[in-house]
Amino acid sequence: HIIVLGLLWYVGLIPDFATMRDRARSSRRQRIYGILALGWRNSVRHWSYHQTAYRLVAVLVLPLLTMMQSIVALEFATTLVPDWHETRLPLHFVATGLAQGLAIVLLVAALLRWGLSLEQHIDDRDLDLLGKLVLASALVAGYLMLDEVAAAYLSEPSEWTATRNRITGEYAGYFLAALVFSVVVPQLLWFRAARVSVLAAAYVGVSVSLGVWFDRFSIVIGGAQRDYLPSMWRSYAPTLVET
Repeated sequence: HIIVLGLLWYVGLIPDFATMRDRARSSRRQRIYGILALGWRNSVRHWSYHQTAYRLVAVLVLPLLTMMQSIVALEFATTLVPDWHETRLPLHFVATGLAQGLAIVLLVAALLRWGLSLEQHIDDRDLDLLGKLVLASALVAGYLMLDEVAAAYLSEPSEWTATRNRITGEYAGYFLAALVFSVVVPQLLWFRAARVSVLAAAYVGVSVSLGVWFDRFSIVIGGAQRDYLPSMWRSYAPTLVET
């Protein structure tokens, strides 16, 4: 994943390296930036190659995201902890991880547009499209949370007890916060005025990110509170450093 993310970062910087090459005052810097710029001359053909390469590397990130989230979720699902022992966890982790990623992109786009006056480059259509993607991902996350309850209800009594304790017991606040921040708040994006609003986009982006954090805390900490033996039941509260 380091190689793929490094390529994504580097390909996007090629035009910037060319600009730094052209503005460098020393021959040494010109050579260094020239090597990094790969002969970039700002031509139409170079821009066409750049966009094709950037899309190709961006496509490689999608299976990377799926594999990383699925592997972590499968590690949970193969344990004997009742609330984690579910085959639906990989899908849940991938969908909520994608929702958080889209929300971060929406947040960054809104802040860049507002802070650097990039209305000509990040226009209303861009924010509108990102808002629709975040809304769709939030609806999927909401469906999976509902499926989580239904699957646990139809599972063994120990799994249903553990899941019910997580959503109604001591850690119920985290599950409720995850539901509100990552599913309910994004429903504002049904309205186009909210989708093209920088303030609303930033608010929803932060909200979804917080919601997914609460969701992970609810699963990891709340899910491990109830085991098969009552002697193994325990509670945990993170310190400020751990948070």
